[in-house]
Amino acid sequence: GEALPVLIACVRDPVEQVYSWWDFEHAAMAWGDSMGLKQWNTNLRGTAYPPTTITAALKHSHSPEVTSWYRTAETLAAARGGTAITTAPDWAVTWPGGQLTGVGRNGRYAENIERYEKVFGTGNVVVVPLDWQRDGNGTELEDLGRRIGERLEDRWRGDGD
Repeated sequence: GEALPVLIACVRDPVEQVYSWWDFEHAAMAWGDSMGLKQWNTNLRGTAYPPTTITAALKHSHSPEVTSWYRTAETLAAARGGTAITTAPDWAVTWPGGQLTGVGRNGRYAENIERYEKVFGTGNVVVVPLDWQRDGNGTELEDLGRRIGERLEDRWRGDGD
């Protein structure tokens, strides 16, 4: 009977998220290539990976194949009778089918937050939009901490949304 943890979901402009994710994954692949890592594990990611354009990545992220991988990954705990899993199969880590399969899914905040609420409970998910102006002097992290604190206080008082 311990209380469920609070999940803080930070959200930002979905278009900005897609471009950021695209750039991040391509930089990570270049870094791996620079270290001589084996290129593209098609056993885990499939042969359509990595997509060559953002449009192709968006289409791939909603393909029947990738949708099936995500549905299967979401049932891992249920398949174990609801008990926690300590290790996920290789194909499900960290994003089923590779990081870029999340490109079209990351910005679907309403769907993702509904999934989180099923696990953590509606009152245990705090959504914090990352929409402030970045001033470059470090105050954005201070502002984020303040905003999260305000949302948690609202939740504990019972007047949060």
